[in-house]
Amino acid sequence: MRPFEESDGRFVARLTRDERFAIAQVAEQVVELLEQEIDGLEEIAAAVADDGLPASLLGLDDSRVEAPTDPAVRRLLPNAAPTDAAVGEEFRRLTQTDLALSKVGRLTALCEALVGADEPLLDLVDDEDDAAVDAILDDDDLGSREIALEPSDTQSFAGALTDVRLVLAERLGIVTDVDSDRLATAVEQAWRGEAELEPRTELLGSVFLLAGYLQESLLDLMLARLRGAGPAI
Repeated sequence: MRPFEESDGRFVARLTRDERFAIAQVAEQVVELLEQEIDGLEEIAAAVADDGLPASLLGLDDSRVEAPTDPAVRRLLPNAAPTDAAVGEEFRRLTQTDLALSKVGRLTALCEALVGADEPLLDLVDDEDDAAVDAILDDDDLGSREIALEPSDTQSFAGALTDVRLVLAERLGIVTDVDSDRLATAVEQAWRGEAELEPRTELLGSVFLLAGYLQESLLDLMLARLRGAGPAI
């Protein structure tokens, strides 16, 4: 992977086919998780597209909206007021569907940016054998291509990478920075052949790190551009 760099006013990274497909596969699965947890999300999305109204205004009533049962989705749609149950429930009722739709939109855009229409998505993440891990770490340049983002698309792209990493963090048991550092060390040792990891842990951990490296390089460029713009007048 070549992380994001600025070129001709756009932010450009270069990823191998397997890097692109692995991140896109997880993003697609996050969309599926959201659709499973939020009743009628696909139908609501269609209605929003037709009516041009926020999801919170479509069929809004006084019924309680339940928090997600999957802990990974709860990381994506957290309680806004953990110390006040009534406020938290009302905020969730008014905003949860809109937030879920927003996340689905940017995750879908991430997949489209990473995988071309003529490239069927590989089901790498469902594999638990060494071949799946080797595919992600393959240095072969076959299938490598540039991912070019307009400045207006960077916030959405970075946000989608955050959602991917939040779900992977839950699945991998990452809660603190210490957990993240420990995983990074273990995965990098496995890459170098210095240690062994359970194949699925190495696979998901590799995607977690790759998405993090990509996100960090993008955020650095976004911050540099903000600093260079100076204060608004």
